[in-house]
Formats: sequence, structure tokens, C-alpha cells
Amino acid sequence: MARRARTHPAPAGTAMARVLRHAGLAQLMAQVQVFAAWPGAVGEAVARHTWPEGLNQGVLTVATDHPAWRQELHFRQAQVLEALAKKLGAGVVKSLQTVVRNRPGAPAAQDAAPVPAETQSWATQMTQGIPDKGLRDAMARAAAAQQAQKFRGRLGGGEG
Repeated sequence: MARRARTHPAPAGTAMARVLRHAGLAQLMAQVQVFAAWPGAVGEAVARHTWPEGLNQGVLTVATDHPAWRQELHFRQAQVLEALAKKLGAGVVKSLQTVVRNRPGAPAAQDAAPVPAETQSWATQMTQGIPDKGLRDAMARAAAAQQAQKFRGRLGGGEG
């Protein structure tokens, strides 16, 4: 009987990327990385008045609290994209889409939709291999909220 070739373990980053893709969380992970990189990419002054809201197929939606900051991002788009590419890799963010709106405050506890315990447990299990506690907790919260939103949408209890 022929022996199978021995394969070496995949690097942790490669294995994590595969797990995230399989779980449908790769896009979410990219979004978390973009959100974390935003202040360093635009600088402190701009970051006080702008915040990323979503990443979809390379288009980063950024909200600003005043039209002047939207204009600033328009003029600096190439510079911002270059800074994000240096931090995250080329092609993660391909363009910016800007909107003007009030900065959201932290939602009141009674306004936040409850996340079912089994969904929270699933999210915790899915993210347990992430070594950084802050990132692990943020990913677990985001994954649980995303799953809960999907289920509410299917049941007609909310948008999704």
C-alpha cells in the first residue's frame, strides 16, 4: 500500500482565513480590520469627524458629521486608499462612498435587540481561536448580531 505524502500544518493565519471563509465571516473580518485601521489611515483630526460604516465588495461607506468633512474625504480619497492599502493590503478597499449623518451614540440597552443565548454561544465558539481578546470579543459580538439579524429577517421580525 502506498504511503500518503505527509503535509505540514498550515500557518495559523491561513488556517484562520479558511475557517472564517467557511463560516461566512471573512467579509466581517475584513470590515473589522478596516474599521480598526481607519483612524491611522486618515489621521486624528479627520477621524474625529468621520467613521467607517460598512465594507461591501471593496467599497467602504464612510459617514461624516458635516459636508465639509465629506468634501475633505473626496479630495483626499487617493491618499486615504493608499494608506489603507499599506495597512491592509492592496484591493481590500477599492473606493470610498461618503454620506453625511449624525454620529451614532451608543444604543440604550432597551433599544438593542436581544441576541439568543444559542447564537451568542455559537459566535463565541466560532471566534475562540482568535488570540487577541479585544478582537475576539468584537468578532463574537458582530457574528452573533449578524446571525440574530438573519434569523429575525427569516421570521419576519425585522429587516434582514
